[in-house]
Amino acid sequence: MSKKFITLLTDFGYEDHYIAVLKGIIYSICP
Repeated sequence: MSKKFITLLTDFGYEDHYIAVLKGIIYSICP
């Protein structure tokens, strides 16, 4: 199976935890 790339373009910044939550949701859907 080939790997797929997902690009996250957000304005959350470096100090917010929201991007980690978003990455966790994506990994749970498509490990």
